[in-house]
Amino acid sequence: MKVAVYKNLNTGKWSVASVKETRNGFRKDKVIEHVDAITLDNASFYVGAESTRQRIVNGHREVYAYAIGDVFDMHDADPCVVTHNVHFNPHKSNDFISLDDGDAYGNDRQVEAVLTDRKFDRMYFLNGKDIDGNEVYTL
Repeated sequence: MKVAVYKNLNTGKWSVASVKETRNGFRKDKVIEHVDAITLDNASFYVGAESTRQRIVNGHREVYAYAIGDVFDMHDADPCVVTHNVHFNPHKSNDFISLDDGDAYGNDRQVEAVLTDRKFDRMYFLNGKDIDGNEVYTL
């Protein structure tokens, strides 16, 4: 079953919504469950239109950025790989960003990678935040 997953700022849990297929892909529909953790297969991060981001920057609250994928496990996320510090801040960017310490050459600088619209075989949504207060995703 294909779903959209995003952090619910009121409950602190992950909201799981059904998705409807459209001409341009998929869009979020009704929330079907709130979970502490979830695992998705064939997942990608999706961000809505710039006009929606502008409404959010001006104080309007709505969900327009989420991950879409196929449910692998609705109530569990047991990653066996490295976690990434992934965040989304509509006041700074219209993309999901991964901030990792160091780079491929062993340098100790923070490296940013844009993850919006990239496909991932498996994505884990964990219950908790990193030391900086960001949500933790594992790819």
